[in-house]
Amino acid sequence: MLVGRYTQACDLWSLGVIAYRLLSGHSPFHGRQQALVSQILSGAYTTNTLGWKGVSKEARDFVERLMDVDPVRRMTVNEALNHVWIASLESKNDVPLSLDFLTAVEKFARCSKLRRANLTMMAYSVTSEAAGGLDKLFFAFCKSPKATLGLDEFISAMKTQFPFLDIGQVVRLFQAMDSSCENEISYNDFLAVMLKPQLEKEEFLLLHTLRKWDADHSGFISLDDLRVLLGDRYSNDALEDMMHDCDINGDGHIDFDEFIEAVRNEDDFESDSRDGYADFLASPAAGRRVAIDKELKW
Repeated sequence: MLVGRYTQACDLWSLGVIAYRLLSGHSPFHGRQQALVSQILSGAYTTNTLGWKGVSKEARDFVERLMDVDPVRRMTVNEALNHVWIASLESKNDVPLSLDFLTAVEKFARCSKLRRANLTMMAYSVTSEAAGGLDKLFFAFCKSPKATLGLDEFISAMKTQFPFLDIGQVVRLFQAMDSSCENEISYNDFLAVMLKPQLEKEEFLLLHTLRKWDADHSGFISLDDLRVLLGDRYSNDALEDMMHDCDINGDGHIDFDEFIEAVRNEDDFESDSRDGYADFLASPAAGRRVAIDKELKW
């Protein structure tokens, strides 16, 4: 197309570029316009990134044969449809995860421990209607008779759908979702991740969960309240850090305004998340929005 000729083979080359980006998490070409044109015409796409190196041999062959600069050698539509990699995908019945799912998990993992715990608590009030089809997605993930998702299942599904992730990144995402700290993810944990933007908009639901946090009914959240609800999951030092981070005016407890600030602040992600995996993915467009039923029965 750059040289003034356009055939169906150009569309197949474009398919190869799209497949490369989805599999590796990166664009195959880099630089300014002149450099990009030169790379495209010579077929000099990037092959030394960790994301591309993590792609299976069959998937790389699929992309390479689509991005061949010679349109005669490039795969045809029928050859692409019958490629061994495509055939292997059709036989696996993989969990249908999108980049929106990965974005939701990554954003949830960046939240503070208190914010994640609050979202998990809020998720218990979500109706089946409000959850939409998320139950089907979760149980496509989950093969355990306990109806929970184990680490091995999570790693398998995530690595299949997002091969550019390394095991360490996947494990950290799993640990962020595991609210019980028992090495498993429940359906409620899953809802907390997927419905995070909607849950945090619900003033009534936030007020209701604040009352749950206020274990001694004092009208605010104290360190003792945190110990009652989270003491089996976090050390006393971690709970004191939570209190310090949320107690903006320094009076020794968390009032409603401080609570709202803590669970809605987009910059509250934990310091130990800033390095490593927090920036491994440039967030794509936000996932679908699901309305939360305001007629909840408390």
